[in-house]
Amino acid sequence: MKNAKLVSLVKGQDRKQNIIKALGLIGPDLKNIKSADNILIKPNLTDIKKQAANTHVDAVEGVIEFIQSHFPGKKITVGESSGSAYYRRMSTEDVFRSFGYDRLGDKYSNVKLES
Repeated sequence: MKNAKLVSLVKGQDRKQNIIKALGLIGPDLKNIKSADNILIKPNLTDIKKQAANTHVDAVEGVIEFIQSHFPGKKITVGESSGSAYYRRMSTEDVFRSFGYDRLGDKYSNVKLES
């Protein structure tokens, strides 16, 4: 299986730690990240009010922490353009704030939010 891709499944109570463990299990598939200048994390923010319709900020933070521990010094961009916000005359930045994404740029010096 020359081009087979790995898949991991992790069960637990801590969303962020589950993401970190799952990414660790597919580490061999992530080796190309070493040559990247900037890594894009693209969550889904499809609703302006319902958390269940969106990628939880803890999941994105788990991806950030995994990247930082395995690929230190990489620039990371969290990029999204919320269609729901657009149609309600809001900005994606408003949705970032509503769901706690704005803290990621404050907490991690190598992370920026882009909409």
